[in-house]
Amino acid sequence: MTLEKVTELYAGLLRKSGKDTDARVAILGFLDWEDAEDSPFAQDVRIVLVSAEFSKELTTSVMWLNDKGLDIRCVRIKPYSDNGRVLVNVQQIIPLPEAQDYVVGIKHKQQRERDRESSRDLTKLNVTLAGTSYQRLNKRQAILRTVKFLCDSGITPDQICKVEGWGPNRFRSADAIITSGAEFVAWQKAQESKGGRSWDDQRIRFFCDDNELIHSGGKTWALSNQWGTHTFELIGELIKAFPALAIVCEEAS
Repeated sequence: MTLEKVTELYAGLLRKSGKDTDARVAILGFLDWEDAEDSPFAQDVRIVLVSAEFSKELTTSVMWLNDKGLDIRCVRIKPYSDNGRVLVNVQQIIPLPEAQDYVVGIKHKQQRERDRESSRDLTKLNVTLAGTSYQRLNKRQAILRTVKFLCDSGITPDQICKVEGWGPNRFRSADAIITSGAEFVAWQKAQESKGGRSWDDQRIRFFCDDNELIHSGGKTWALSNQWGTHTFELIGELIKAFPALAIVCEEAS
């Protein structure tokens, strides 16, 4: 539905009703708009189904569609005759009035989660290190392989931290050579108990598996696994900072 189409339909209804009202002015007034360009029109659509009865199949379908982000209400209208008068009982059955605020809140939460999911960076990267190509890596694996390669080539984590866009929070270190992820975590917790940096079970935020730990300068380092939409650019900064290693990183087709 466009604003023009709604105006056309409403104007037809007004003519049939014998009302001398400007449909466009009435609609803009109802929307509290001064001009038709004030805001996108009809981005969300509300559906109201009205019937004397609703089958189980229909109500089940409506609840499923509402769970997928639509806004559909079922209103049951039953007429009764009372000494020549017609009385109408109007009852909203989906969503139940007493649960409506809850349902709306859940719907908004689900929409935010869907929006967040759709905004995730799912780009795959092809990385070439010392002539060996790794195809279609997710961003976490691409940056872990690149950093480990740099460290194996003699570049220290301290040097990496000085590269544009990086920084000391990208790593956590232990002042010992540790080969076990569990021992690395235990070392971090022990330092925290002595007044060191808080660890707070940060294992889920760093590459701490046995084969993911990095050894450099007599220390053990764990790289952050929290990378946003700028992973490709950050690898590019490493490539610029250490050109002699001839690292190549490209977005996979």
